[in-house]
Amino acid sequence: MKQLKEQTEKVIMLNMTTDSLYIQGLRIIEKEEVGGVLLKEKSATILKQQIQKIKKRIASPLIIAIKADATTPIVNLDPTLLKRVDNDSLAYYYGSLYGNYLRAIGASMYITPSLVLGSKMSYTIEQNLTAYKSKQIQRDKLFWQGLHHSKIIGIHDLSENYSLSKKNLSTEIKNYREDHHPDSDHLWKGTAYNYNHSGATSKTIQQILKDPVHFSTYCFIDINNLSEIHSNSKIRNISQNSILNGNQMIVLKPQQWKIVDKIAQRLAKHSESSFKLKSTSKNIFELYKWSKTKNTISLSRLNSIKKVYSQNLYEESIVLIKDSNRLVPTNNLGQKHFTCITFEKDSIPHFTQRLKSYTHIEDFHISSNVNYKEVNTFLSQLPKKTQIILGLKGFDHHSVENLKIITRVLDEKNIILVWFGDAKALTNATLLDDDISVVLASGKNTLAQDIVAQSVMGANKINGILSNTLSPIYTQGYGLTRKNSGRLGFSTPEYENINSTQLTAKIDSLAKLGILEKAYPGCQILIAKDNHVIFHQTYGYHTYKKNIEVKKDDIYDWASITKVTGPTIPIMQLYEKHKISLDEPYSTYWQLWKNSNKKDIPLRDILAHQGQLKPYLPLWNSTMDRQGKFKRDVVHRHKSKNYNLKIAPNLYIKNSFKDTVYSEITQSELLDKKKYTYSGLAFFTFPRMIELITKTNYEKYLRDSIYRPLGATTVTYNPYKYFAHNRYVPTENDRFFRKRLIVGYVHDEGAALMGGVSGNAGLFGDIIDCAKIFQMFLNNGKYGDKQFVQPSTIKEFTKQQFPENENRRGLAFDKPLINNSDKSMEECYPAYGCSSDSFGHGGFTGTFAWADPKGKVLFIFFSNRVYPTRKDRILYELNLRPQMQQVIYNLIDSIDYKRELG
Repeated sequence: MKQLKEQTEKVIMLNMTTDSLYIQGLRIIEKEEVGGVLLKEKSATILKQQIQKIKKRIASPLIIAIKADATTPIVNLDPTLLKRVDNDSLAYYYGSLYGNYLRAIGASMYITPSLVLGSKMSYTIEQNLTAYKSKQIQRDKLFWQGLHHSKIIGIHDLSENYSLSKKNLSTEIKNYREDHHPDSDHLWKGTAYNYNHSGATSKTIQQILKDPVHFSTYCFIDINNLSEIHSNSKIRNISQNSILNGNQMIVLKPQQWKIVDKIAQRLAKHSESSFKLKSTSKNIFELYKWSKTKNTISLSRLNSIKKVYSQNLYEESIVLIKDSNRLVPTNNLGQKHFTCITFEKDSIPHFTQRLKSYTHIEDFHISSNVNYKEVNTFLSQLPKKTQIILGLKGFDHHSVENLKIITRVLDEKNIILVWFGDAKALTNATLLDDDISVVLASGKNTLAQDIVAQSVMGANKINGILSNTLSPIYTQGYGLTRKNSGRLGFSTPEYENINSTQLTAKIDSLAKLGILEKAYPGCQILIAKDNHVIFHQTYGYHTYKKNIEVKKDDIYDWASITKVTGPTIPIMQLYEKHKISLDEPYSTYWQLWKNSNKKDIPLRDILAHQGQLKPYLPLWNSTMDRQGKFKRDVVHRHKSKNYNLKIAPNLYIKNSFKDTVYSEITQSELLDKKKYTYSGLAFFTFPRMIELITKTNYEKYLRDSIYRPLGATTVTYNPYKYFAHNRYVPTENDRFFRKRLIVGYVHDEGAALMGGVSGNAGLFGDIIDCAKIFQMFLNNGKYGDKQFVQPSTIKEFTKQQFPENENRRGLAFDKPLINNSDKSMEECYPAYGCSSDSFGHGGFTGTFAWADPKGKVLFIFFSNRVYPTRKDRILYELNLRPQMQQVIYNLIDSIDYKRELG
């Protein structure tokens, strides 16, 4: 009898789904042997704590089941999104992700009362059999496959969804088994379903649940779900009969534990009881063993994986409903004025913030203090070529005044409506009748706002479909598609198969080492892969005084990165138009060299730094007298007609001094040998040469033809004219030329003498805008809807020009050292993991940008390493940048969330 009682206890699962039941259940499992416990779904952290307490109190194998609760899911995603995704694999990985979360908290079973990927089914069994052919049901099955392959026992609890007769229940079990187990018993062993229902009689259950193991279906019955239960005697009778008819486990509340002895006594009267219990116990133990044959992924790791899954889900759930004017994704950034209109009460700050990552956006919030007249005035004053992006979360809380304002906004041309509300409200408000573009966002949370903004701006493809019919035109499954236009997206390292934990830890360590060793007071690092920014972090302060922290939108002096982001791009374009030839003498285009020792130097040699030009000329010497003071006829303290080239606050150089610079360069001596020697002298002349050929002001050419169309709105010469002072990162405390801390003015003395506008240095901007330019290079000259440079030109300029001369350089672009991949970390430049096709450039101020077509890897490091003095060379001595860059290559394909989830 004792053995029979122990066997009976092993088929009992304690219901501990409430706080009081949990406390009572803990008391029982401290003293008794039970087969399992049932907990209610809630956050993973809380469940893990509850399960740890349970496991401390019982040593024997224990089935821990979690009953689904949509209000507090372990994986907090909107499951209805999957109905809008035309990608079945996401359903499978949703199940796998769920299963791995359950494993991480210590559970082995999941009980869900309805289709996981959609709302609860309200149709009858007969309708359900037809519905199995639908996409939604297919994805539900895929969810269960993912759950199963994560080694989680799944129970589909029909008790809360159907009005079942004995006939219908029998039919449903048969069809459910046939649909879910087409291959073999072995494949689906461990998958369990619960066919309880409050309206079913005990006789019905006894007849239907006979021999369920034959179908590899493990049946569990929650006694308290049966409406006929009124007494302990009923519980004893049904429990006894359920066990005798092959049911695996019986769910009881802790206060019902006292009837277990009675159940065992009743079972003792049946000769087959011991055999049945022994067989059932063995099956339960087999289930337990099966669920333990998979490694467990930590919760922190799963949280990282969930970000990737979430991004995939939100991207593929965005629906473009209409776009007759082809406004999505946005185009012609250089020719349009962009305005984003939102309502303060229903503000979507992450949406507008992400839009600003792509171009200058005028942000207009309509609050309760703004009336119709003010909005009308604002709209009437917008430039003609204005693209309005209207973000709305719905109409539920809008006043009559706000609805009037919305109608007024929709009267404008070129409207992209991004709708964060219920799609049905669009038809109710007849918005789909308006001549506007409509994008249906996939959610309202932070990530959903971020993703839809990226999609509107062309960083992601759009291929979502409507999950419900909105009108005879916009039916279920409808959705326009748009390709990714090649603009930078923003995601996590896992999105590109890089382990974020390891990447962050190693980059953080190196960046902070640089601050500790005073290589720089602060820095920021951006990493992109496959057109996605996967890492962007800031460290330290603008100066060692620690007054201003480094921020992501800080403006840096790019120094020599200017060479490839400034004049080189127009030169590429002129080369394509056959306005210049790389193999003609540069004097053909720069007449000052016609009668000089430089008349025969080809442009190709100059761009590849083997034109025999001197590396440097101390041009600033010409501005000073023997006492080290500025010459009065060269530098003035006040601006005037002839002195309007500003080199620092209250310092203006004579306009004609540019000619002095050109003259000194022209008259400079040549080096003896034609070999690689880095020189920026010719780059001083490139802006004027470009002006002469294009007949366009150089700065205007760059701004209108390159930076604005790229959305690189912070890139400029002389940034002090345009941005707030606290955005500039200081460079050197100049003690020999301008005698002051240089902030917002070009650090390079030669570029300063050109009024801040030169080809060798002088460009400023934030790190994101630098990334846009280099991503354009990586995209073979295309970014967004514009082809800036042809692929063949990119290939020509970024290839090694004179390897036979041991010159590693491309045309203006820097290249890896020859045989760089064979060098050690101490010897390589840049990281030895970079491919030979990679290219980039560094800047004297502490900036560095490098692009690698292999894997489309982009690494940008911005610092002010010359603060407080250029004499500090610690950054080079520590070799920090190649080490940081190598981290990326070491971690490429370090994870694959699909493989990791199973």
